[in-house]
Amino acid sequence: MEELAYCGTSDAAALRSRLKRCGGEDWNFQFSCRTPACATCRGRYIGRQRRSAIRRFAGHENDDLAFASIVIGATAHVDEIGETFAKFRKDLRNVVDANRRHRRRWNGLEALLWLETDALSGDDYVHLGSDKQAQLGEMAPLFVRDSGPVWVVTAHGIIARPGIDYQEVAEDFRQRWPGTKRVDVRPFYAHQTKEQNLGHTINYALKHECRTHLGQFAEPWPVGWMAEYYSYLNRWSRGFQSTRISISPRDIKSTKAPSSTYNTSNVGELEPLPFIYSDSVFHTYYNWKDRT
Repeated sequence: MEELAYCGTSDAAALRSRLKRCGGEDWNFQFSCRTPACATCRGRYIGRQRRSAIRRFAGHENDDLAFASIVIGATAHVDEIGETFAKFRKDLRNVVDANRRHRRRWNGLEALLWLETDALSGDDYVHLGSDKQAQLGEMAPLFVRDSGPVWVVTAHGIIARPGIDYQEVAEDFRQRWPGTKRVDVRPFYAHQTKEQNLGHTINYALKHECRTHLGQFAEPWPVGWMAEYYSYLNRWSRGFQSTRISISPRDIKSTKAPSSTYNTSNVGELEPLPFIYSDSVFHTYYNWKDRT
């Protein structure tokens, strides 16, 4: 928090003031800053989201649910993160609505996703695997920059898909967000309970690690990057509100939709979780166990 005092921007000063008051004696220990930059408030938010998700998906079986991760885009300007995520929210709703007009089983689909942002420098880019280099190069060839981060905007979360094969969901998402390994949709672990899977997915989606992962190595973002990112989030989002996407089912009488006729004959053997690519810069879901 002290580093924010030396950033010299009004956004950083506003965030520092809000963090300083969180849980402080001046407010009789009642004020919560509710910003993603605050580890305490973030932990409380994760706990609330986990409990809410367990209630929300109580009518679904474990095998109705899937993890979803979509790499939305990349930008050199932190002020474009919110715009990029807002456009994704609209595009995702359009994809779901279009499928509901033609496939009745999509009426039962639900989605609950959260924003995560990764940051990379030009030096980091050369250490990525070929798939990740291709993916980011297709979205925005920005890594010729000598200074400052490139912000990679991603959404992680939960898809409830009663009566819909997860591969059908993945294929339709890939048609809207084409490119090298931008979309990952995986069914929940069969050997874990629904509650465990929901908890682990939400922990992963909301981790806000602020680390750059290159293979087996991870480095914290420079202080300037963290101050720039969290100051922007504090200005753009009311707490965590703008960082969340929720799509509800539409006008169905039961949680089970008609069986899917999706053709899986050309689909290879399902890879086990964790939900990550071997050469990804992003951290894996596998180690995000129950921490709350």
